Amino acid sequence: MNPTLATSSAKITPDKVHETIAKRMLADGFDFVLDLEKSEGVFIYDSRHGKKLLDFFSFFATNPVGMNHPGMKTPEFTKKLLRAALHNPSNSDVYTVEMAEFVETFGTHAMPEYLPHLFLVAGGTLGVENALKAAFEEASLAYGGLDVVVSNAGIAHVSPVDRMSLRDWQRSFDVNATGHFLVGREAMRILEEQGIGGSLIFVASKNVLAPGKDFGAYSAAKAAETQLARVLAIEGGEHRVRVNIVNPDAIFQDSGLWSSAVREERARAHGVRPEELEEFYRRRNLLQVRVGAEDVAEAALWLASDRSAKTTGCIITTDGGVR
Repeated sequence: MNPTLATSSAKITPDKVHETIAKRMLADGFDFVLDLEKSEGVFIYDSRHGKKLLDFFSFFATNPVGMNHPGMKTPEFTKKLLRAALHNPSNSDVYTVEMAEFVETFGTHAMPEYLPHLFLVAGGTLGVENALKAAFEEASLAYGGLDVVVSNAGIAHVSPVDRMSLRDWQRSFDVNATGHFLVGREAMRILEEQGIGGSLIFVASKNVLAPGKDFGAYSAAKAAETQLARVLAIEGGEHRVRVNIVNPDAIFQDSGLWSSAVREERARAHGVRPEELEEFYRRRNLLQVRVGAEDVAEAALWLASDRSAKTTGCIITTDGGVR
């Protein structure tokens, strides 16, 4: 039997790449075709349209040295890289000469004396999990344990459901739901092991109870975060771990969520000008007040303190009252 790998004899041209991929899998990515040979440094070459593009994407920041770095094109380096890629060993469990050479080189040239230890993770969800474990461990060692965790993360995508891409839906859930799951799971493990109770506070959104038009991905993911928190309240009760939720609305102050694009899209959805959006949100709540980051912080502080010692599974709204 010939051990060679069978491949298609038909040559696929750049203008046929998306069409070919779409026959057998979802192809809702970017519309350009990356040329792995012509791309160089911070510029990627789009062979579909014959254009050179400045790379602001860098594969979710996993390609910090750019394309075709000259130091990575030597025969010795490419041979070593191919050997490692062919086998892809789990370096946390199985060690190789190649790994030792990398650790020694990295330690010699890239590590300051005040940071003597390496913690290497792969990208993606597993990398995030490992990074969170390391962060919680470091915090526990630095402060003598864990008492309170406030999980506050969110991104907004504005689109009607029938025009939304799967990628945007998944990205919303990655941050607005899965991110909180990873934080909550690691925190609960530590708090249960400590055996002295604790408090988890999840910052969700007014959209959990009153979703908005064109905010489907955000509203659904924040609802998932809230249900997760209430399940954790049930599971944490016997360990004296309290879990509560804060639902704010329209926190414009120092917020990365309200980008100019999101402001424009939300203003369009509500029929007002972007510069009128903050005033629109103030006037629509029952108290007609501006809600700020300090209001959310006060609610979280109360839930973290002994003043709420008998409260768990609770949703506190900091939205001025939503009709």
